[in-house]
Amino acid sequence: MSDKAASANLSVSAEMSEIDRLRDFLKDRLRGVRISGDDLFRLDLALFEILVNIVRYGYPDGAGEIRLDIRVQPDEIRLEIRDHGIPFDPQAVPPPAMDEILSGRKKGGLGIHLVRNLTDGMMYRREGPENVLVLRKSISGE
Repeated sequence: MSDKAASANLSVSAEMSEIDRLRDFLKDRLRGVRISGDDLFRLDLALFEILVNIVRYGYPDGAGEIRLDIRVQPDEIRLEIRDHGIPFDPQAVPPPAMDEILSGRKKGGLGIHLVRNLTDGMMYRREGPENVLVLRKSISGE
């Protein structure tokens, strides 16, 4: 594991056009880290889902910012996503009613469910004016 990947962060405007910048930052920082392609895909998709939710719902009154901190440890990768948007605890979201979604009676509602299934842990806390969401993905180091 390179020192470059051990810890890094990037802040961007909370805009759809900046989401790919954060995803590219993640992939760049994980080069050289022993993570399978499948696990990288899962982590990237989980990050994408969270970022889209922040951009769409976190700042209803205007522009904001998103900060991504990446920490690589020997056995896991932690993504800490911070924003000053409206308080939102994704852990409090109940599992989706799959029958309503599959029948077309309800649109959306799968993002948080997907993140739960793509990662090995999700922790939320509110620190003053900030939402802080930590996503964990175990890595084997093989």
